[in-house]
Amino acid sequence: MTHRLHNRRYLSAMLLLVPVYGMLVGTALGGGSIGARSEGKVPTPSASSSQEAERSWSLPSATPPSPEDQQALHRIIEDARQRLKAAPDDVPIRFALAYALQQSGQPTEAIREYYSILTRQPTHLRTHNNLGILLAQEGSHYDAVMHFSQVLAKEPRNTAARLNAGLTFKKSKDLDEAIRQFEKVLELDPTHVGAYVSLGTVYYDQGKLDRAIQQYRTALSLDARHAVAYRNLAMALLKKGAADEAIAIYRTAVDLLPNDPLMRFDYATALDIMGDRDEAARQLRVLLHLPSDTRSYAQLRERAEAELPDAAPDRTR
Repeated sequence: MTHRLHNRRYLSAMLLLVPVYGMLVGTALGGGSIGARSEGKVPTPSASSSQEAERSWSLPSATPPSPEDQQALHRIIEDARQRLKAAPDDVPIRFALAYALQQSGQPTEAIREYYSILTRQPTHLRTHNNLGILLAQEGSHYDAVMHFSQVLAKEPRNTAARLNAGLTFKKSKDLDEAIRQFEKVLELDPTHVGAYVSLGTVYYDQGKLDRAIQQYRTALSLDARHAVAYRNLAMALLKKGAADEAIAIYRTAVDLLPNDPLMRFDYATALDIMGDRDEAARQLRVLLHLPSDTRSYAQLRERAEAELPDAAPDRTR
């Protein structure tokens, strides 16, 4: 079968090989970091939701909520709105509402609720953190950093807000300040995997591949199942010319996140670059039937279909 996958230059130009450093997702009920992995679950709609919102800095999933979680979030939103009719100044309940809106993909309404909280309690640190994340998502980097700074002024050892500030500086291309923030996180917590991964990405962007590889390897020594660290390490090795090791590491990353379309697309691209076009094509066929309906998946699906216009999806791994 002849298809454009055999045009290595074409596929390479489409490549999304940029390191993952932060997924700009909302934080769990209390706060947390832009790109960290989940340590919590979507709460059930009850009075405990607002109490948890006030004390937790746990982290959410970076993947979109499942249909079941979306239903739970909808119940929380409705429950909180009903409660706020009787107690509009109840900050914990309003925070639970704002967070649920944030997690359910309603950033404009979430931002409105977070600002409403700050009119009632200007020093509400978790609101500053979450609002900063949403503003960073919108590209309002200066305003986002100002909100993270509000947290750090009160809690200078808060690694979550400091990591978020570093990620925002990186998005705004202030790499020196991003490095400073990530290094400060590691001074406070030498086992912070997300900071090592984020620092590695800055070095990758600067072309300092050996330093990037060192950071990714350190992250994996702390968390041997950190798929993003594997992916970023594979990209750095591939760029450096260590192709065989890069492909092996990509395989590990895909095994850890078999339903991640970006991971599989990058793996297929790396295989094609190395000349293994049949396996690259097979990986793209797998991608076509991955269980995801996000916008980014739709874009990758279009790219895969363009590469394999007459290919049937392959469900095998």
